[in-house]
Amino acid sequence: MRHFTIFPVPSTPSLALLIAWLALVPAQETPRSPVIFNPQNAAQLDQPSRDAWQLPSEVVTSLKLREGNVVADIGTGSGYFVPYLSKAVGASGRVFATDIQPEMLAYVQRKISELDLRNVTTVLSQEADTRLEPASVDLALMVDVYHELGSPAPLLSNIHAVLKPNGRLTIIDFKANSESDRVGPPLSHRVPKDRLIAEVERSGFTLVESIDLLPYQYFLVFSGKRETPVGTTSTPQ
Repeated sequence: MRHFTIFPVPSTPSLALLIAWLALVPAQETPRSPVIFNPQNAAQLDQPSRDAWQLPSEVVTSLKLREGNVVADIGTGSGYFVPYLSKAVGASGRVFATDIQPEMLAYVQRKISELDLRNVTTVLSQEADTRLEPASVDLALMVDVYHELGSPAPLLSNIHAVLKPNGRLTIIDFKANSESDRVGPPLSHRVPKDRLIAEVERSGFTLVESIDLLPYQYFLVFSGKRETPVGTTSTPQ
């Protein structure tokens, strides 16, 4: 299901005036049209063919999680990463699988029961509110979620608040180039990497790592602190 935001257009048909009007709209305040994945297609997100390019084991290894960590899988969808995260944080850790669609959470809950994942809890969140406790999360993970957000800033602010002082935000989303359009949403729905970084950093985060691992997606790690230097690593596939 898609939602469209309609902006007022000047009545004068002059192209020059229209361009001038668009130039006055700050880029960081221009909302996108949110694109919400249909929960009836949740099983498509768990197709075995996805493993070949999503590399879930390698992704979770790159997150460097420790026993006892608390992870928030923001916009969990089908819960594709939930079993991997559950194993990584161990019995003393906790995974919160959040989503704004109850149908998605019902799908995830069935998976939790079938796999007996006792350290995973589903959370019905809101578009701008994860419904998690402040300063409670070591890692917030957003996989293929950012491009669905109409206005990312409120949610990013909430995530910043729920992270622990040394907490991290990891965003994985589809590259906005024609070489990466074999899988994922249409190119028109994607967010260019540089724009995403700028939006996230305006919300109080600092890019600390860009991991070169995935063929169709960028893999970015942010800190809530500003003093950490940016680095780039490559992880063997």
